[in-house]
Amino acid sequence: MRTASRLLATALLSGAVAAAAQDDPAALAEAARCGMCHHPEQAMLGPSWQAIAERYAGDENAAALLAQRVREGSQGVWGEAMMMPTTEEQLGDAELARVIDWILSR
Repeated sequence: MRTASRLLATALLSGAVAAAAQDDPAALAEAARCGMCHHPEQAMLGPSWQAIAERYAGDENAAALLAQRVREGSQGVWGEAMMMPTTEEQLGDAELARVIDWILSR
């Protein structure tokens, strides 16, 4: 009985951690592997989240533009490095919107 209770507790805790990660834009970006090229404050292969927020501050079309670039891929906006497309399997539309809002609010 104790083993079953422990397994149930572990499953519930794992589900709670996964649900929290789905709400955390930083965790979503990391799960989608955005961190391979982007860093919060430093330029890497791609621009930092901070630089993106600064460039698009006050631009009412920024979220839609960034979502399009993430979905379709992009090149030549921040240099010659190519950003590969991010599929809906990697990051759903609602998750992508949360990540973009998070980036733009930095």
